Amino acid sequence: MARVPITVELPDKTSASLTFTAPGGAGADNGWSFSNTGDEIFVVKNTDTSTKTLTKKVVGKVGGLTPADTTVTVPAAASGAPGYAFVHFPVEAFSGQAAADIDNVTGVTAGLIKHP
Repeated sequence: MARVPITVELPDKTSASLTFTAPGGAGADNGWSFSNTGDEIFVVKNTDTSTKTLTKKVVGKVGGLTPADTTVTVPAAASGAPGYAFVHFPVEAFSGQAAADIDNVTGVTAGLIKHP
């Protein structure tokens, strides 16, 4: 499956809602992609009762080098509340195009906000 492109949302001050998008599906390159300036915060929501592993994928070279992919644990839902992970992709390490894949797509969605 292909990664789903998502765009930055900057919710207004009267609304705390953020649009969450499902990943592209199971298998390799199954998550999301977005343009990365380094000011974005990638928000992962997990409504499943098991933790998930998000892999921050390097999709370009930085200073002629390809940095290693890194992982983030997304907490499981507990007591009826979803687990959240707030993930930053420093442009110095992940270039101007960022991607994230998830090990298990059940109950997982993501949104993207930008620090003003």
